[in-house]
Amino acid sequence: MFTDAYDSFISQKPSRHSIETIDDCQMLAIPYTAFQELFIEFPKMNEFVRKVLEERFVSLHELPTSQLLDSPEERYLDLQKTRLN
Repeated sequence: MFTDAYDSFISQKPSRHSIETIDDCQMLAIPYTAFQELFIEFPKMNEFVRKVLEERFVSLHELPTSQLLDSPEERYLDLQKTRLN
């Protein structure tokens, strides 16, 4: 699973969010410059990260769109179908 404050990472500014885990976990942290160097050393990494970001963009776009266009009943049914399983 990936989690991040990508806006903070890209802008190199402190995040307004914090990340906390419920269970013990392993974390990999990578400095911004090392991350950029991975794109040069491993061109496939660029494609992988782009696809992950595209999926996140679509997911983040769906919530406000649903709040504007779907009825509360439609949003509830979608919640049951996609999030509670």
